[in-house]
Amino acid sequence: MTDSVRGRRWHVRAYVPAGAAATGEYPAIVVELLRQRGIRSTGAARAFLLRLPEPDDPLQLPGMAGTLARIRAALRANERIAVYGDYDVDGVTATAILCDGLQSLGASVFPYLPDRFTNGYGLTRDSLRACRDQGAGLIISVDCGINANPEIDYAHEIGLGVVVLDHHAPPPILPDADAIVDPKLGGGPPEYDGLAACGLAYTTLRALYAAEGRSLDGRGYIELAALGTVADMVPLTGENRRIVRTGLPALAQSTRPGVRALLSAAAVEAGRIDTDTIAFRLAPRINAAGRLAHARLAYDLLTTEDPARAAALAGELNELNAQRQRMTEDAAKLARELAMQECAGSSLVMVGHERIPQGIAGLVASRLTEELYRPSVVYERGAEIARGSVRSIPELDVVQCLAQGGALMERWGGHAQAGGFSVRTERLPQLKQALGGWADEQLAGLDLRPVLAIDLDTPLSELTQPVLRWLPYFEPAGQSNPAPVLVSRRSPVMAARTMGQDGRHLRLKLRAGSVLWDAVGWNLGAFAPRPGTYLDIVYRVARDRSGRWELALQDFAPSAA
Repeated sequence: MTDSVRGRRWHVRAYVPAGAAATGEYPAIVVELLRQRGIRSTGAARAFLLRLPEPDDPLQLPGMAGTLARIRAALRANERIAVYGDYDVDGVTATAILCDGLQSLGASVFPYLPDRFTNGYGLTRDSLRACRDQGAGLIISVDCGINANPEIDYAHEIGLGVVVLDHHAPPPILPDADAIVDPKLGGGPPEYDGLAACGLAYTTLRALYAAEGRSLDGRGYIELAALGTVADMVPLTGENRRIVRTGLPALAQSTRPGVRALLSAAAVEAGRIDTDTIAFRLAPRINAAGRLAHARLAYDLLTTEDPARAAALAGELNELNAQRQRMTEDAAKLARELAMQECAGSSLVMVGHERIPQGIAGLVASRLTEELYRPSVVYERGAEIARGSVRSIPELDVVQCLAQGGALMERWGGHAQAGGFSVRTERLPQLKQALGGWADEQLAGLDLRPVLAIDLDTPLSELTQPVLRWLPYFEPAGQSNPAPVLVSRRSPVMAARTMGQDGRHLRLKLRAGSVLWDAVGWNLGAFAPRPGTYLDIVYRVARDRSGRWELALQDFAPSAA
């Protein structure tokens, strides 16, 4: 471990010396990267790099048989079905997958996406009545519902059946739904454990079509599942990795007018779609609808068959995303000032203001967590109700943290690293004390500087063509399956310049023997080194827009003498 220009601790897992011999058909660097991912046989390596096995039978998921039986009963009775989703990318894509797929089976189905500002997250009594008033007899809640015990009881009271498809942490007592499928309940195939709601919707649709004796053309659905899976930052392992690996080329070849229009609006070339494209270009535009307007805009974009309407909706989302960026910058600045005033010395940052809209509270919390390396709670302070988001660091679980103030809040829930809540404004001081005190206990004595995990230490000269040939096959990478990160010591700087607005970014030329490497460091312009110096560099290997190899710098430090 070492200090760096970004103030991170480096944790290097292994060292591969210069000239290390290949093992079998793979260079030593590739063998070590595979070993760190638990892959130790040639067969497993081929499966990971070149092909992914077919998924297990979805009927092995507890609750799936009951879910299929209830949905099939609705199909037979021509019972109107409402797919009740959420307003983020995962919820919107899951809703689109189910509505499209059910409609193709002849179902009478419609989407219901709550309004973030008037309905809030999850099932509510008003929204359930609205679904019933539109003729629904069955609610399929997707990306929500697992914690909606009283709401599901109310749904039964007003004559609605409820099937829950969710992936959030379940409560000790499950709601009394007609059927529930949630991989977090355990007992199913391990490859399904990390499914996002969109992946669960796609898996349910596969099982439903098989039960109906129908063939499912999954291309139009798996592209949406890949979008939501990457955007929701679930582990990119098991079935999630298969969905994304199959879904990326499906996105590139999409026949959905809305997807084509979205790619065009985001200035994305169809042949250059990867997980970063989704995370940084496509997902923010889809999310902008639910953050600032209504998620139905995004749903309509993904499902429309009219190219002209798709182009108009994509343009509207583009404008909303630009507005979201401006609002986030202003709110993040305010939140930083509040954090310095109110949270100095605290293990948990908890700030809020009337001028921080709830639609971007999660984005602001993410900024604070990244900059301060503290779990961060950011809320919009309303006259009666405050609504906020939580983002955390690996050392502290959001669900466990929120549970400490569960009795104080109106609603709350989430994942290990992200969550949301609503609380009466008058109770904010009590909530801050409960969450902050618990965080102080959990994080006491820990070195709260971010750790940069590095797969291996190897000379830059070892990035030969046999190694570079295999590195792209480690994609798709993401949560719990990161792209390979390397460190190379004493790399000579041949040239250095800043670029971008205000010189925020950095471009270097580094020498490795007779080879010159281009290296790009985003937001590293302030640390530009002098040519002729030597650096220890941490990087990922990537291709630039012209297809040439370059180093994507994660961090660097001056080399020891």
